[in-house]
Amino acid sequence: MKKIKLLTTLMVMTVTSAAWCQLEEGFESLSLDSGQVLNGSDGNLSYSNGSIELPLGWDTSWGGYWASNWALSAKVNGQEGASDFNTQLYCAKPGWGAEGEGVGKVYAIGQNGAYLLNKTGGGLRLASLYVANSTYAYNSMKNGDMFAKKFGGQDGSQADSFLLEIETYWQGESQSTQRVALADFRSSNAAQDSIMGAWNQILLSGFLQDSIVFRLYSSDNGDFGMNTPAFFAIDRLYMDRTESVHSAANYPALILYPNPSSGQFWVESTMPVTGIEVLDLSGRRVHEQKASGHRVPCNLQVPNGWYTVRVYHATGVQSLRLICN
Repeated sequence: MKKIKLLTTLMVMTVTSAAWCQLEEGFESLSLDSGQVLNGSDGNLSYSNGSIELPLGWDTSWGGYWASNWALSAKVNGQEGASDFNTQLYCAKPGWGAEGEGVGKVYAIGQNGAYLLNKTGGGLRLASLYVANSTYAYNSMKNGDMFAKKFGGQDGSQADSFLLEIETYWQGESQSTQRVALADFRSSNAAQDSIMGAWNQILLSGFLQDSIVFRLYSSDNGDFGMNTPAFFAIDRLYMDRTESVHSAANYPALILYPNPSSGQFWVESTMPVTGIEVLDLSGRRVHEQKASGHRVPCNLQVPNGWYTVRVYHATGVQSLRLICN
């Protein structure tokens, strides 16, 4: 399985605070027994840790069934083979949660259109999360089943894909959209065909957010919609402090590249840059330099991780997210 690296869309924001904090939600606080699932059938139709809320979509019609949104699962079944709705529906393909075997015991399985709410009022943002295929969808794409095709076709030449779209919103307005390939057979080189079988960390675009919607798109569709089982898994959600957007239209266009970076990168701006500083996740300044011009080189000697790059110019200060690896 090839490692997926996602270049996030860089959003402009005004710096309001140097303080920084980070919270992780791995769902382990639920302490579910092995094999147990919370899908709303017990009457509790949401899960919240105070910062995020996941609706659990249980429908009482027809005797009750999991109809939409999320289910929190402690099922362990990442076995490859024939797809099986009854035994694989609530299972993540890696088998365990994103924390690793024997540690990550609980994760969330989502359906097409699932959403989550950021309850912090803009004080924290969901900065990243781990994504994986469900065992049910993985085996369906790998082998085909009575409803869905084997991805790539029998000879592997068909350009199939299964994409997870993540869109962030703030007060009803879309802030960012990005797509993650849960399976990708679109390359002319068959050796690059892949179905995501492990947890992958996804860095989210956008800064202010009060809700996030997850949508699935498959190349395999029929008269009744998507044939590919429309399920995916998430785990290890990281929340960090936001820096509010104010009058972004008054600020120049700004880009940072390459990102991720080994520590050497460039900042380009439509307005001359006068200075740059870099903060780590604790808010500690790890780099500072004066600058002059529209295109400024930077060379960091820092550990791998996430950093905030503050760019100073005549209008004010803007911040971008940098990943060093």
